[in-house]
Amino acid sequence: SRWDELGTLLPSVGTSGDAFGGAVAISAGVAIVGVPMDDGRGLDAGAVYFFQFDGSAWQLLGRATAADAHAGDQFGRAVSISGDTAIVGAPFADLAGTDSGAAYIFQSGPSGWTQAARLTAIDAAAGDYFGAAVGLQGATAVVGAYGDDDGGPRSGSVHVFTENGSAWTFAAKLTAPDAAP
Repeated sequence: SRWDELGTLLPSVGTSGDAFGGAVAISAGVAIVGVPMDDGRGLDAGAVYFFQFDGSAWQLLGRATAADAHAGDQFGRAVSISGDTAIVGAPFADLAGTDSGAAYIFQSGPSGWTQAARLTAIDAAAGDYFGAAVGLQGATAVVGAYGDDDGGPRSGSVHVFTENGSAWTFAAKLTAPDAAP
């Protein structure tokens, strides 16, 4: 089969070293592009861009950052999208200690893509890097925390969240049965 380039996605603002495209995902003609080193809300606070394919070209839908963005969070290090919902990881956020991490849910609506929820681990700790990997399908989100140490240093874990109406709630924490440092 043959693949044709449909266009090049570029940020509306940005500087050298922003890492535009550090993470990408697509669903139903909408692409989310992570820019984890974006400095708009602080040095390496991060951002994401949303683009939509209109049948002939990619159109910029908007740019988003975390409502509680801080320097060094690297929001946009991991992204996933499913329909009108997206999840963005910020593994270096310091909400429960240095680099404990966070993930953010965004919803598409009449005013564009807006933050709907912030997810954190129920047992968040410094160095977990929660949000280093994210996945989303329908009303289920998964968030990786490779620094979690339940099975030894950096044995890792995955946290599962489900959407119930407008709230995202913790559903399960997954660890390897043979977890080791």
